[in-house]
Order: sequence, then structure tokens, then C-alpha cells
Amino acid sequence: MELEWEHFSCVALGMTLHSPARHHVTENHFETAWQAMHRCLQRGYRRVGFVFSEANDSPRVGDRWVGAFLAQQLKFPARDRLNVCPSAPGDGAAFLRWFRREKPDALLVNHSRPVEAWLRELGLAVPAQAGLVELEDHPELGSTGVYCKPAKIGALAIETLMRLMHRNETGLPDDPREELLSGEWRAGVTLPLRER
Repeated sequence: MELEWEHFSCVALGMTLHSPARHHVTENHFETAWQAMHRCLQRGYRRVGFVFSEANDSPRVGDRWVGAFLAQQLKFPARDRLNVCPSAPGDGAAFLRWFRREKPDALLVNHSRPVEAWLRELGLAVPAQAGLVELEDHPELGSTGVYCKPAKIGALAIETLMRLMHRNETGLPDDPREELLSGEWRAGVTLPLRER
């Protein structure tokens, strides 16, 4: 982006604009996946998998989702630790091979619709045979998930921008800061309590 940055106070939304470095405001992706894994354990799920079902995947958020997933896997017995579905974004054939091999009882996904279609191809239904936790903000689907409202991220970005303007801070920062907003758990219909 070719701009005369020295004339502007700047804040980026999200993490997809990597250069030039600016202050940015985003969802706490690590905490989102950490909380999702914790809730799966609390609700009785023992073999939790991770699927990047569309292009807005973990590499774009600094691998924070998958980092939290892998860290939480350490709390599971070794026999219940699963590999991440290998293709990112996923495709039906790779998912089906991975699912048959790993046999998850719950899935963390960034978009649930393609995953639900792939599960139907296996003759499985959500949540009867596989629980589902959505990491993106799609409450209209009725999915269980951790949701961070875009309006709250936007409001925090405006507050950050106003602070910069108030202090007359313009140009690209020497020490870019990141402000994180945690999401809220929504108990939808896709992750019911399991009998232990």
C-alpha cells in the first residue's frame, strides 16, 4: 500500500494486512480455540479434531487457532490426540480419508456448512455422531461456537484510532501494538453434553 503514512493515524482490523506494520485490533484467535477445546472436554468429548473448511484458515491468523488446538491436545491421553485435517482449506476427499483414520467425536471448524456436507457423505449426522464447534461468527446457523462480534472489534479499533489521533501519533509505528478482543461462548445445537 503506497501512502504517505506520515500524514495518517492508522489502525488495521484483523491480521491479514502484514505490511507495512501497523497497530491492529483483532479477535483473540488463540483464546477462541483454547476455549472451544476446553468446552469440548467439559462436555464429554475425547477425540477432538480440527478442520480448516474454507480459506480463512489458521495461517492467516498467525496459526493461533491451531496453536491453541495443539496445546490443548496435550491434556488428552496420547491415544486421543488427533492430527489436524491435512488440507487447508479442506476438501471432501481429504476430509473423508482423515475422518475415517482419526475417528473424531467432535470437530473444531472455521465454517460448518462444508463439514456437515462431508459428514453426510459418510452417513453421519451432527451432532448425533459428531459434535461441531464453529470458530467463526455464524450464529445464524445455530452452531455451537465462540463468537466475536465484528461490531465490537470495529468499536475497539475506533477507540484505538481516537487515542492515536488525540496524541497526534501519525506514520508507521516503531512498536506496533495488537489489541485483542475475546469472544463469547454460544451453546448452540451442535455440541450436546455427552454421557461419559
